[in-house]
Amino acid sequence: ITGTNYTTLVLTADLEITPATITGITFENGTYVFDGTEKAIEISGTLPNGTSVSYANNTRTNAGTQQATATISGDNYTTLVLTAELTITPVTITGITFEDGSFVFDESEKAIEITGTLPNGASVSYANNTRTNAGTQQATATILGDNYSELVLTAELEITPATITGITLEDGSFVFDESEKAIEISGTLPNGASVAYANNTRTNTGTQQATATITGANYTTLVLTAELEITPATITGITFEDGSFIFDESEKAIEISGTLPNGASVAYENNGRTNVGNQQ
Repeated sequence: ITGTNYTTLVLTADLEITPATITGITFENGTYVFDGTEKAIEISGTLPNGTSVSYANNTRTNAGTQQATATISGDNYTTLVLTAELTITPVTITGITFEDGSFVFDESEKAIEITGTLPNGASVSYANNTRTNAGTQQATATILGDNYSELVLTAELEITPATITGITLEDGSFVFDESEKAIEISGTLPNGASVAYANNTRTNTGTQQATATITGANYTTLVLTAELEITPATITGITFEDGSFIFDESEKAIEISGTLPNGASVAYENNGRTNVGNQQ
C-alpha cells in the first residue's frame, strides 16, 4: 500500500483454491441376462469440466457377479471412487423338448433323446433312460451349463410286449394204439417265452380241442387251439375159419383165432348147429 505521504506498507496472505467435491454422479448396479456378449455398467450424471472417468473390473460375459469400480478424477476435484455390482444371470434354455418314447420289445436296449439344439456351453445328462424289457419308466434329461438355468425334463420310456409269430399248433390225428397222444406247437419259441398246454392228452378214440398258451414277460400272450383226434384202430391178427364136424347129436360152433386186443370183445351170431347141414 503506497501513498505520497505514507511509508509503503507491504502485506501478505495465502489465496487457496481447494478441490471441489464431485456430486450428481452415481454408479448403479447392473444386471443382465446372459446372451454371449460382453456387458458393462456406466455412471449416470454429467461429469464436471476437466474431469474424466476410468473403469476397472467392469466387463463381464459369463454368468456371475463382480464388483466394478468407476474412478472420477480431475485437477480441480477430489477423486471420487464409486463401486457397483455387475451381474450376469443365467439364461433360460428354450427350444428343447423331451418326448415320450414307445418301442416294441426286440431284446435290444432302448432310450429316448432330447429334441432341439443345445446352446453353446450346455450339455445334457440322462437318468433312468435305458430299458430292455416290457414296462414303463420315467426318464429324466438334465441340461446344464455355466451360463444357463438348470433345465430338467421328464418323459415316459415304454417298452410294449412283442407279438409272437412263427408258432403254429396244428390238428393232430392218431390211430388208437392204447398209448396217450398229444400235439405240440411248431416253430421256435422266442427267448423268455414258454408254452403251457391244456386238454392236450387223449388215449381213447374221439376228438377234443387242445389249447397251447404261449406267455412271456415281454410278449403278448398267444393262445392257439387245434383238434386232437384218436381214430379207431383196425383189428388185425384175428381169423374166423370154416369148421366142419361129424354129426354126434351135440351142438357145434366155431371160434375166432388170434388174441383180441384190450377192450375188444367178440359176439357170435348163427354160430350154433346140431344137425347135418351148412350155415354162415
